[in-house]
Amino acid sequence: MLTMGRKTRTTVCLTISTIANVVAIVFILAAMGTERWVVYTVDRTKLTALQRTSSTTGITARYYHTRQRGMFRECYPGNDTLFLDTLGGVIDKNCYMLMFSDSAPGSSEEYTSMIALYTSFMVMFLVGELILVVSYAVGLYMCIVRPTSRVWISTILVCVAAFAVVLGIAFFHSSIYLQDNAVQDQLPDRQQYYSKWPSELKRATTREFKESYIAAWVGVAFAIVAAFCYGVAATALTPKSDLLEKNVKRIPSYRPPRRHQGRRAMRPMPMLTLDPRAKPLKLMSTKVLPNPPPYYLHQY
Repeated sequence: MLTMGRKTRTTVCLTISTIANVVAIVFILAAMGTERWVVYTVDRTKLTALQRTSSTTGITARYYHTRQRGMFRECYPGNDTLFLDTLGGVIDKNCYMLMFSDSAPGSSEEYTSMIALYTSFMVMFLVGELILVVSYAVGLYMCIVRPTSRVWISTILVCVAAFAVVLGIAFFHSSIYLQDNAVQDQLPDRQQYYSKWPSELKRATTREFKESYIAAWVGVAFAIVAAFCYGVAATALTPKSDLLEKNVKRIPSYRPPRRHQGRRAMRPMPMLTLDPRAKPLKLMSTKVLPNPPPYYLHQY
């Protein structure tokens, strides 16, 4: 049975962990569904007149305008997007789906690695979100039933989910690094990568990680809080006897060895009877056990 203090602590920790788990699910889902992971801001006043004029048509016009990239697509929020009307593959009027093809003809090894890392980034987020949902269901079960066994399942699940999301963010950064520093491909109908941009475009473009990226880290922080609170609740729900059984090595009780296994022979001792009326006290009789040694019979 749980004491009142342990029961209150368990209730508070389970409540906080459940709320934190839900917040983590919401923030990571928001990071996956919004297009504010990376924002490329293009200051068109730094471009040449020819570049400003020629960047209104064709696939390369995509890189001369301010844009924001999400996990699955890239959008152009501005009004100077007439070039989108001349291109195919546009969705929701001003967005493109990002292309993830590992077998593009003529692609380099760096390009293939970049695509693989970005795909791993998406997979890790999907796996982390799914595990968070499962851990939330297990947490609700713990709130209702308060089991005394397998109470660490929610803690382990949330930790695995947080690790998967952090690993996905690491894959995302690796993909961006390869895109900016290693990929030099000029594939048709695909991005024109940073190393091939004109120097004016490089100077006019700034890159920032925005709200979706921040939301992912906030989700990781709440997942860590949920894992910590689940762990505290699991510690309170785990019986102490079970912990002692697992962590304390039993030592057998010590018994000193016996020197004599059989009954020891007793040395016969005299039994004296004194007469309290005698002055001075004198020895009235001597009684000894049967068969005493001869020296006990000596007359004094």
